[in-house]
Amino acid sequence: YSLLVHCTFASMHQRFSTQAPRLLNRAPRSAIRASVKMSTDKTKTYSLQPPGPGLVRVWYKRRDGKLQEWGLHVWGDVVKPTDWQFPLGPSGLAGGSIYWDVPVRSVDAHFLGLLVHVGETKSARAELQISDVGAGREVWLAGDEQHAFYGNEPNFDTLPVGSLGKQSAIWVSSDIIAWRAALNDSLGPRRFHLHLNSKGTMSTDAKGVCGAEAVFEL
Repeated sequence: YSLLVHCTFASMHQRFSTQAPRLLNRAPRSAIRASVKMSTDKTKTYSLQPPGPGLVRVWYKRRDGKLQEWGLHVWGDVVKPTDWQFPLGPSGLAGGSIYWDVPVRSVDAHFLGLLVHVGETKSARAELQISDVGAGREVWLAGDEQHAFYGNEPNFDTLPVGSLGKQSAIWVSSDIIAWRAALNDSLGPRRFHLHLNSKGTMSTDAKGVCGAEAVFEL
């Protein structure tokens, strides 16, 4: 059997009358809050000149448009890898997305690791070869996607909703399922659904999780 706990901000899935297992929800053990702030002053302008030498520009966009407090954790061939508690604050805001200009090493810079997060809440993530970024030195991260996008800005209308790579449920016993996730976060209340497939063949598309034989709203 394949079980998936899926978090959404709005109910998108059919509710089944079958009795669901008992569920235990526990908040994360650590709730380190990163001191990342983004200006909400719409009159503030940012330079959209191409990134300078030694920089890779990392763009980030979300379906809900809520971009405040998100920071960027970086590792690999960067000038200064970040500590988890102190991610990079955005370098700018443009067109409904934020971006970071990440300094990379001037010699033998090949690998770049990226992870967008607020405290212990993780979002988009990618590990990439800097040579793949191209001459424009710009790359996109979107929603909770676990890979980077090159070239054009990604379109959420064609991207899967959610990520099967972020499964978090633990089947404790025949009638108890536990998962560690906050019921609320800085973006507001969260909603959870349990998806079941006896053959483990679920996937996601632009509408959400596909292939579930049963769905329980938790």
